[in-house]
Amino acid sequence: MEINSGQCNNIFFGDMGFLNISKNQLFSFLSNNFLKKGFCIHFIAVSSINEILSNYELQKMISNDLLICDSKPLSLILRIQNRNFRQIRGTDFLRYTILHDAGEMKHFFIGTNQENLNQLIHKARQINSNICIVGTIAPNYAESFSDVYKDWALNIKISKANVIWIGLGSPKQDVVGHEITALTGI
Repeated sequence: MEINSGQCNNIFFGDMGFLNISKNQLFSFLSNNFLKKGFCIHFIAVSSINEILSNYELQKMISNDLLICDSKPLSLILRIQNRNFRQIRGTDFLRYTILHDAGEMKHFFIGTNQENLNQLIHKARQINSNICIVGTIAPNYAESFSDVYKDWALNIKISKANVIWIGLGSPKQDVVGHEITALTGI
C-alpha cells in the first residue's frame, strides 16, 4: 500500500524508508483506506532500529509496510536529509484518530494488560463518544505470541474490526501487526 507521492516522500535510514507526512495526511490516508484490507502502519522508534537492522526476518516483514518515525533522535537524523521531516508519535496519532473518527472505523486494541486497555477505552470515549471499539486482547507476557495468532485473528474477524491498534512494545508489536494483518487481511 502506498501513499500518493504528491502527498509525501520517503526519507531513508539505511534501507528503511520513513514517510514524511503530517498527522492530518496520515489520518486522511487511513480514513480513505481503512476498508481496504491488509496494510500495516508501524511507528518506529530508535529502540527498534537496532533490532530491525540486525534481524533479516523482521526487515522482510516490514519492508512493504508504511513506516512512520516515532522518535525524536531518529527524526533529528532524518532531518539531515530533509529539514522539513516530520515525526509522528504513535500515541499522538492514536489520539488524533480517536478525535477525528466520525464513527465509521471499528477499532480493536491489543495491549499489555486489560487495566491499561480499559483506561484507554474510557479516555477514547471521553474524547469521542461516537468511537466504535469492537474488542480488545490483553495477552499474558510472552517472548512470542505465534501460538495464539490464529485465535486472535478469529476474535478480530468475529468483531468485524477494520482498524487494529497494537501496543506491546517494539519490535514485538511490529511482528504481531505483520502476522495479524496476514491472518485477518486487516
